[in-house]
Amino acid sequence: MTFAHYVPANYGLKAFRAKKLDYAKHECPIELWGKPANVVAGVAQHNAALRELAAQHGDVVFVDQHALLPKSAQCFDDCCHLTETGCRMFVENVVQALAPR
Repeated sequence: MTFAHYVPANYGLKAFRAKKLDYAKHECPIELWGKPANVVAGVAQHNAALRELAAQHGDVVFVDQHALLPKSAQCFDDCCHLTETGCRMFVENVVQALAPR
């Protein structure tokens, strides 16, 4: 599956620390992993590689969590940690993908 993440367009460390962004809890700033643009680009490349690999192997179960999870405080406490609702949706996405098997 892909890695779901969410970085609001108005993201900034100052706004994150002031809890002014569209996150539920503002747990961890993206800067823990690197410069925001680099982190987003790295995850995008990783997800693209996963999509390509899944497309080459039709027998695998693939869940595009990044495409499926809503990008908002409904699902995200910060750039990559999910809220309780986000966790439920994450599991539902996996169960739906596995149900036909």
